[in-house]
Amino acid sequence: SGYCQVEKWNGHKWIQLGNLNANSLINKICVDDSFNVYAAGDYTDYRGNQYVAKYNHITGIWTELDTGFGETAAGITEIKAMVIDSSHDIYVSINFRDSSIIYRWNGTFWNQLGLLDANNAIFTICLGDSGFLYAAGSFTDINGYKYVAKYDPRLNAWNELGIGTSALKPHSFDTPDADIFTICTDSKGNVYAAGDFQDSISLTNNYWYVAEYGTPLSGLGIQKINKNVIAVYPNPVADLLNIQFFPWESLKNLTFNLYNSTGIVCKSGKFTVLNNGIGTINVSDIAKGIYELQISDDETKIFKIIKK
Repeated sequence: SGYCQVEKWNGHKWIQLGNLNANSLINKICVDDSFNVYAAGDYTDYRGNQYVAKYNHITGIWTELDTGFGETAAGITEIKAMVIDSSHDIYVSINFRDSSIIYRWNGTFWNQLGLLDANNAIFTICLGDSGFLYAAGSFTDINGYKYVAKYDPRLNAWNELGIGTSALKPHSFDTPDADIFTICTDSKGNVYAAGDFQDSISLTNNYWYVAEYGTPLSGLGIQKINKNVIAVYPNPVADLLNIQFFPWESLKNLTFNLYNSTGIVCKSGKFTVLNNGIGTINVSDIAKGIYELQISDDETKIFKIIKK
């Protein structure tokens, strides 16, 4: 027929899933927990709009979500990435000639998700805990580096994941920077990225690698705040969480906030640092799970804590 279709393996053979009759490439498919299938790519409807198609596994019929995405002054190239959450909200990246936008389908209509301000293509998006969304591709920050962007639903805002010395700064042997093609997260909140970028072991023998962003969730977490070093242990923790500072004499007005996985503050206050440079937080009264500890002076450092 000359159309692109979605195929399903039924345990014995491949069968065509309904009649999508896409007039161009299907780049992404995903499935919700009701077994409905969603497809997207650079195919268009009769209006010439690119769209996300939904396959109802009960009726066996494909339908278009809303009226799709039409051509604008910025042009439109394709729907490059798509994910679906547990509420059946769908997230897609729409790549224009010189920019990209992420839209969310809330079951009724499409709306733009925050202001990412991506100045080039978004190749990949993924979901994290607590409604966080991550995006990456060939778009750059103010310093010209490709980066992973994080969407915080509490603020309806996008931010670069890792800045300054914590920035990803992907590069390759031939170019000063390189594209990020795929990202994913784990249950502990760590984010992983890979693409056309290499490490800097040597100038003549660089290797492609997977980059990880996150704070170790076991053992001794150590970070610097100003000129002071902070060590957080034990992690996982049952009762008392030790926060060791050295040198501790110069620390003043040091505060902390402990957030649960939904972003609610469970504990907060000021540290009373003893002569050995150790402060403690009693976490015996909070539930098991993963928490975010923010320690602040003139700057803020973040630790991921497991309460066992």
